[in-house]
Amino acid sequence: PEELAILEELMKLISLRHNYFIPTLKLVYKERRGGKVYRKYEIDTPFNRMLRSGTIDEEDKKRLIDTRKSLDFVKLSRKIEELLKNLTEHIKNTLDKEVIHPNLLSQKSASGRFNFEERCGIRQDLHDLKERITHLEERMNERFLLVEAKINNLEERMNERFTLVESRINHLEAQMNERMTNLERKVDTYFRWMVGFQFTILLAIVSILLRLMSG
Repeated sequence: PEELAILEELMKLISLRHNYFIPTLKLVYKERRGGKVYRKYEIDTPFNRMLRSGTIDEEDKKRLIDTRKSLDFVKLSRKIEELLKNLTEHIKNTLDKEVIHPNLLSQKSASGRFNFEERCGIRQDLHDLKERITHLEERMNERFLLVEAKINNLEERMNERFTLVESRINHLEAQMNERMTNLERKVDTYFRWMVGFQFTILLAIVSILLRLMSG
C-alpha cells in the first residue's frame, strides 16, 4: 500500500535525523554519597558517540562521516514534515471513502462473512496507525524541547563561568599592572638615590683634593 511506503520512508528519515542530529542524554556514571545519588550525564548525538566508541573500523567511520556530510538538517526536517502531511492526508482520504461497496453485499469471503467487515478492520488499523504516529511525533517534540532546554542551561552555565574567568583575568592584570608600577617607582627612587650618593662622594673627593693642593 502507498501508506506503508510513505511510513517506511518516514521512519528512515526520522532515524537519520535522530542518529545524526538530535543530541540525547546518556548516563556516564552514578555515585551514591550518603543518602544522595549523584549522576553525571553526557549530551551528544548517537553519531558522535559511535565515532568515539572505537568499535568500528576506519571504513565504517568514513562511511558514517560521508553520510553525515551529505545530510542537511533543515531539508531533512522539511521532508519529514512533508511525508507526515502526505501520510495524514492519505489516511484521512481512506477514512473518508465509502467503506461498503454495493457489490460487497453479494460477495462473501471464505469464512462466510461479508468482505466489508475486513474493510472496516483496515479502517480501524489505519486509525490506530494515525494515533501512533501522532503520539510518536509528540514524544519526539517533547524530547527535542527537553534537550534544547538542557543545552540552553549548559550555555548559560558556560557563559557564567566564562564571565567569572574573564573577571579573574582582569583582576590579575590589574594587580600585575599595580605591582609593575610600584616596582618602577622603587627602581626610579633607587636610581636617584644612587646618583645623589655618587655625586656626594665625588664632591667630597674634589674637596679633599682641593685641600691637599692648597696645603
